[in-house]
Order: sequence, then structure tokens, then C-alpha cells
Amino acid sequence: MSDQPKVKNVLLISLGGSGHKLGVSLLEKIINKNAETSSTTKLNYKLVSVDFGPGLHSGFPVDPKDCVFLFKQGIYLDDLWADFEKQRQHLEIEEPWMRVGTISEIELWLARDAQQSGIRRVDYELLVHLAREQIYTKLHETLLTSFPQANASNSETEVIVLGSLAGRTGSISYPAVLSILNSLALEFNLKTCHSFLYSPSVFERFYRNDERIVNFLVSTTRIKLLLSQTDVNIFDPTLFLLDEEGDLLSMHRDWQNQPHQDIPFSETVEMILKLIQLDKNSENLEDRFNNWLQDFPTAEQQKLEDLVGMFLAVNANSRNWEYDLRGAKKVNYEDIFINLK
Repeated sequence: MSDQPKVKNVLLISLGGSGHKLGVSLLEKIINKNAETSSTTKLNYKLVSVDFGPGLHSGFPVDPKDCVFLFKQGIYLDDLWADFEKQRQHLEIEEPWMRVGTISEIELWLARDAQQSGIRRVDYELLVHLAREQIYTKLHETLLTSFPQANASNSETEVIVLGSLAGRTGSISYPAVLSILNSLALEFNLKTCHSFLYSPSVFERFYRNDERIVNFLVSTTRIKLLLSQTDVNIFDPTLFLLDEEGDLLSMHRDWQNQPHQDIPFSETVEMILKLIQLDKNSENLEDRFNNWLQDFPTAEQQKLEDLVGMFLAVNANSRNWEYDLRGAKKVNYEDIFINLK
């Protein structure tokens, strides 16, 4: 019998700022565990970060080579919209946001969510759409280069997706990433994928923003459709809704002056690490997973329903979110998330 430890491949994918903090925190935990453990199984890990742009990581650094940035210096949104308009006629499916296009300076000034950044939610939709091939290439390349024999029949990679369905980057990119993983599943034996996604109710602690509800409504509609089209015999994603209002979300680390600054305790991070450490070859894996699931924090469905219901009641006849909400529905969240109560 070989004395070499078994290796378990773990692909972490973080989306947006909140997902990035979760991803880096989990990465640091994995590194420490690998250094401390005498276990027969070692974790072979890699983090891929999808974010709006560099410099937004609040002291949670990742090698730029492991990042997909949606927005780069020198990009002009007007030019991107103009190029996209030429491609629209060749698209098989046209979504409502595609018909919005660029707007005039006065419209930009009036836009409620463009007053600070100058970038609308619909511009994020365009940036994610244009980045799909780049995200696919990065994930494919990572699976090939970071995980030896990742596409061998006896190898399996644990995929963990971390993000938020309230922020723009996470909510808009998650359905695209889920679709891309589904297309990679057969080649790389990505049988299971666990996603941990913040609820909009978490961010009420920081500030109230109706756009967070819009992000959630649109993304959950898309996710429900994707899940209904997924062949679970090939790829079986499991989604968790995060309600934890810990200090991690609001933390900003001074990486240069305090490189070893401790990350606040996060029950979510600890529980994800325990999930990753489950031995996939264990005979009682299902029982161990169910025991783990019982300990994972439940999300308050009523709190979420009240938040979404209040927004819909107030905005029933509003034109503020006309394009954003077109085609979006209030779905049954129990059909999507596994940890609701």
C-alpha cells in the first residue's frame, strides 16, 4: 500500500466582492489545514475570481492571473454597445436587457443607479455576456493545469461557488458560471457543485437598496430555468442561501501593513471547509453529508419573502425597473435552495 496521501481536487470560484472575501478566507483556511493536518487526504486547491475590476478586493488579494476582470482600463462602454448592436441580429436568444443599449448623457445623469458609478445594471449584463468565453477559457485552463488528470474517469473535482445574488457581479455572473460549469461537467467529471450565495436580506444591515431585490429576482428566475434544464446524472448543482451577517462582509484588511491580520470568525467558512473535507470515497458519504447538512445554518425564508413582497408591492406600477424585471418572476425558493426554513 502506498504511503502517498490521497489528493482531493477543489476548485473555488468567487463572484464579486462578497464572494471574493469568502473565497480568500476559505483559501487561507485550506492552506492552514494542509500545513497542520496529518490526514491521508490532501486538498489540491485553486481559486478563480470573477470580479468587476482590479483594486476592489479590500485587502483580500489574489494573483491577477487567477482573476477574470469584467471591466478593464481603456474600455469604453459606448464602443462595447455599438459593437454588440452589430452582433445582436446573429444571436439565437435575445433577452430584454439587450434592447436597452447605451444612453445619452442626460439619461445617464438621471439614471438612479448611475449617479455614483456611471455604470448601469444593464451595462453589467453586457460585460458578463461579453466575458462568457473568457470565463469558460479560464475555468477550462484551470481544470487542465491545476488538477492533474482532472478529466480522467477516476478523478473528481469538488466545485465550490461563492458569491451573492444581491450584488451586481454575483447575481448577473452566477447563472452564466452555472451554465459554463454544466458544459464542462462531462469532460472533467464535475458531478457535484455546491454554491453558497448571499441573500439580499443580509445587506439590509449596511444599507437599503432596491436594486439588490431586483438582482435577486432576476437571477433566481434564470437559475430556476437552468436547473430545470440540467441533467442531474451528469451535473448536480446544490445551492445554499446565506443569511449570516458576520463581520467578514464589512471587513477591509490593510494587507501591506498588516499582512497576517486575522479574518473574523465565519460559521459559513468553517462549514464549507468541513464539507470539502468529507471523504468522497467513504462508504457512508450520504449519511455524513446529511449530518453536515443538519448543522449548516438555515436561511429564514419568511424574512426573504417579506423583503421581496414589500418591494413588489411598492413597485407594482413603477417604470424604474421596467427592463430589469421584464421576464423575472417570484419563484418558489425552496425549489432552488436546500437550506430554507
